[in-house]
Amino acid sequence: MKCNSLKFKIPFIILIFALSSILMVTVFIQNVTSKHIKEDVLKNNMTLSNMLSQHIQLYIKDAKETVITLANFATESGGNVEEIQKEIYRVYNNFKYFDLIYLLDVEGNMLVSKPDNKKAMIKHNYSDRDYFKKVKEEKTPCISDLYVGRVLGQLHFVIAAPIFDEHNNVIGLIGGGINLHNIKRITEEVQGNFEGEIYIVDQAGAIIVHPKIEKMERFIKMDNHTFLRDGKEINLYDVMENKKSQLLNYERNNEKYYSTTSFVDEVNWTIALEQSEFAILKEMIWLKKQLRSIAFIVIFATIVIGLMSAKRITDPIETLVKGVRVLGNSCESIVPIPISSNDEIGELAKVFNDMSIELKNNMNRLKESYNRENHIRQYLDNILKSMGSGILVVNEKGNINIFNKAAEEITGFKSREYIGKSASNFFKNTEIDLGGTLENIKKQEDILILERQLKRSDKKYIPINISISLALDENESILGIIYLFNDISREKKMDKELKKLDRMHILGELSAALIHDIGNPLAGISNLLELLDNNWEDEKLREEIFHFLDKEIRELNDLIVNFLSFSKDTSLNREPTNIVELMKEVINLLKPEIINKNIRLSENYMDEQKSIVNVNRGNIKQALINIIINCIQAVEKNGLISIVIKNYEEKIIINIKDNGKGIKKVDMRKIFEPFYTTKKEGTGLGLSSTYKTIKEHDGHIFVNSEASKGTEFIIELKK
Repeated sequence: MKCNSLKFKIPFIILIFALSSILMVTVFIQNVTSKHIKEDVLKNNMTLSNMLSQHIQLYIKDAKETVITLANFATESGGNVEEIQKEIYRVYNNFKYFDLIYLLDVEGNMLVSKPDNKKAMIKHNYSDRDYFKKVKEEKTPCISDLYVGRVLGQLHFVIAAPIFDEHNNVIGLIGGGINLHNIKRITEEVQGNFEGEIYIVDQAGAIIVHPKIEKMERFIKMDNHTFLRDGKEINLYDVMENKKSQLLNYERNNEKYYSTTSFVDEVNWTIALEQSEFAILKEMIWLKKQLRSIAFIVIFATIVIGLMSAKRITDPIETLVKGVRVLGNSCESIVPIPISSNDEIGELAKVFNDMSIELKNNMNRLKESYNRENHIRQYLDNILKSMGSGILVVNEKGNINIFNKAAEEITGFKSREYIGKSASNFFKNTEIDLGGTLENIKKQEDILILERQLKRSDKKYIPINISISLALDENESILGIIYLFNDISREKKMDKELKKLDRMHILGELSAALIHDIGNPLAGISNLLELLDNNWEDEKLREEIFHFLDKEIRELNDLIVNFLSFSKDTSLNREPTNIVELMKEVINLLKPEIINKNIRLSENYMDEQKSIVNVNRGNIKQALINIIINCIQAVEKNGLISIVIKNYEEKIIINIKDNGKGIKKVDMRKIFEPFYTTKKEGTGLGLSSTYKTIKEHDGHIFVNSEASKGTEFIIELKK
């Protein structure tokens, strides 16, 4: 057998490991137990002492509550001796706390006792007892010092509780003698499992319970021993006065003792558990012997079991190794391993056979999947490279994964500068301001489309539109964010040119219409002047002609002013403007007309601090005036006009609605055309000028109307 073979290594390692482990554990346990067993025993003694004090505390407390309950009954009975006697007999027969229960009057005379002792009742007065004086003075229950009872002639403690009349004066008391035999019985339950002595001492140093005294019939004073606590000397009465659980040690008859103390707070008793050092060491010696015996047995069993187990393990493992070597060379030449047992080794062989087959199938599927994924990846890479839009894909950690060729051409930056790095660097260098849009896109599934300025690598700024969407997996979990952006410089330039051509076209039409509309007033003025020349002397006619001339000239002036206003570019001289504040100014200007027609006005505005837009203040104000004047003219008296201003991420929407006569369908298409009006008075340039102003601010205006039901104007302005 070779030394590097598993047939040798496994048995040898198991044997060495088992021997060394057992020896180390045995030595360790012996050292630890030798060092700490005394401390553990003393801790257990302290726990036992505390449990015993709690048990006695509960016993005294229950006895005290029983006496108080009996005293309360006596108070409620109004001092009826017969009823109190019945209740005393009942309690005595049913509760084993007491060796005596009795009733004293306010003078200290015994009226009732259980057990009965007529001679003691006649012969003795109890007003000299400390508990009688304390109850009478303080009017509260108390527990006495240790007494020799006058009724039974035995040592006991008395629990006393006052009886009151209706004026809360003490008229007597109930006394109950605590049976010391019951206290001893509680300690004997613990004494049976404790190799030492348990005794109880009252606050005056008198022994109440001691294992070497069968029956307490006389006062026995506890010797005032000197103890050691934490290396300092302390006597018994210091321990009792301290009233704390503590560990003490002392020598008696040339032998060392350990004592743990606890206290019964209700009666100031001291409980002591005393154990000699020999008793503690005897337990340690026994434990060491047991550990040695167990160690030898375990060592022998480990040697036998280790050798047998090693052989059972090495034989199947050798077979598995041969199979794995074949599997490592080629999946196609796998030969199943024969299964010779039903235990874990046999299960391992079965799992290996299943794994071999599954591995072969998975390898074939992996090859197919790899080829398919490689083809798809190349296909997608070609698509991304050839796309005209810039693509930026950011993963869930905020790093850029994809930066295509179009993105390089638009920004002027190379992909190698940003791939694998934080997207915040890219947005900082290109000065693309996304504001709070990233938080919004994480809360919705829709694509967010924005228009922004981009700073190229050559420091030039270009306008772009950028769409932002989430990349999700099949479980709707967020994988990252996709940014798709395009250079819209050409579109912006074309849009500007189209607007200019459109304005030139409109101005041409306006000029033609203006010439036509100017001709009529001029012809009328010419006729009036001719009539004035022929009838100059007719004063009345002269005044009428001057009046008509003034009217015609003012109409010509209004026509020319509206035309000049319409022909101006209203998008110039923009400034940050508070739309809510501007709307309030417009309402104040038109207030007289609103009041004159008794129109009800409903206003619902957004937060003024968020209503700032960059517009030409005067032109937008005139546009709002034009719309509200149309609403005022459309409604009857006592009509309603509603104005609502709402705030959105990229825009502000103004909704102006009336309940007037509305607009007919045939007129809806023409309401924004210049010089078109359905009113008897007016130039027809109000709404067309408003439409032009809104459009030149890159905004939108929509109209919804229904005849006889009202009209709604919706204005959208970009922030």
